Amino acid sequence: MLFSEKNVAEYINTHFEPVWESARPVPKITMDFGNGHVIKRTLRGNIATYICFSDGAILDVLPNIYEPGSYKKNLEKLSELAQTLQNKSMTARQSTVQAYHRAETSRVGVQEFVVPMAAMIMQKVTNGEHQTTDASGKSDVAKWSELYEDTLDNEMVWRKKIHSMLAEMVPPQPREVNSRIYKEVLHCDLDDPYLGLIKDASNGAQYPFHQ
Repeated sequence: MLFSEKNVAEYINTHFEPVWESARPVPKITMDFGNGHVIKRTLRGNIATYICFSDGAILDVLPNIYEPGSYKKNLEKLSELAQTLQNKSMTARQSTVQAYHRAETSRVGVQEFVVPMAAMIMQKVTNGEHQTTDASGKSDVAKWSELYEDTLDNEMVWRKKIHSMLAEMVPPQPREVNSRIYKEVLHCDLDDPYLGLIKDASNGAQYPFHQ
């Protein structure tokens, strides 16, 4: 939904050099119900967008999936900030980026995201889009509501953790903080081969769906 949005994709291609990298092989699970029915699906996927300078140093990180308009707004803000730092010395750039992250830890973007969320949902209800359901029976407006809730969590919780982390560091390369961001922010431990699904594989497997 996010990267397939035309205006988002066009903005990224125009203002950035997009690079996609898998953090680890995509986990897959197969469930055999014993009656000939089998379900196969990917499991525990997550994503982080690293906005970096040309030398690879991180300017900022956008965690998880966003509502497209909010995602693009963040990219625009970060692109403008990167432009102002383009001709600065390395020392000036580093201090400015750290100051930016310190300032962002105290920013609360409720007005910036709650009002557009309510307006978007109301517009979709008015247009009758909530009457359209997918294969799971979930309405379009419900899916958009969940997407905005994810955006709010990203902005008001998870990005603040990232800002706090980066405020204390000389702008690092993605490889230097990737495992930490995935573990502490995205709750996906890349160093755990079972991604938290098995508490102790060697001493009696315990699954999250075990009763």
